[in-house]
Amino acid sequence: MSAILTATGAANQYYNPGTRWTSLGSTSGLVFNPLAAVYNGSIWCAVGNTGRFATSSNYSTWTSGTNGAVDAVYDIAWNGSVFCAVYNFAYVYTSPDGSTWTQQTGLRTAWGTLATTNTKIVWTGTYFVALSSSGRVARSTDGVTWTSYSTLSSTSWASNSCGALFWSGSNLYAATLGGGDTAISTGQGATYPYRDWE
Repeated sequence: MSAILTATGAANQYYNPGTRWTSLGSTSGLVFNPLAAVYNGSIWCAVGNTGRFATSSNYSTWTSGTNGAVDAVYDIAWNGSVFCAVYNFAYVYTSPDGSTWTQQTGLRTAWGTLATTNTKIVWTGTYFVALSSSGRVARSTDGVTWTSYSTLSSTSWASNSCGALFWSGSNLYAATLGGGDTAISTGQGATYPYRDWE
């Protein structure tokens, strides 16, 4: 990804090519507040709650729609072939183009039916890795079939949701929303040795 897109409202988008933030001003066709967005090299795909999504190739003109999801969305990633968006209760929706979406239940199967909140997802170049509330970890190559791994065991991970998850190119870095816990993994989600943030 060569740029970052964020929003403070449907009409206030900001673009960062890696040097400074630039206001894009008023946007056309974006009728909701995006909660997560990702760029696949050709288009932006933004997602919001209750199945809202939008795509854009120029940051300013958007095509919006709905994908059938009814829950809160938490994050989205791109693996070179499909967009993968994660929602409450571990529901996943995948799309090859950001417009046509398919519900996937593999993550829900891997984690069980317990509610999972604030799930974050990244693509490591090999796997989608998802990290959710209570330190639940899972990974997938395609967003369809998921394998669950041992959870993070610290007290704060057991009682707080994931606030951030990043892939550095060699390590996964994660942090809770509360409690101040962090974790670093060198196994792309297969193991998550806990240690204090340095």
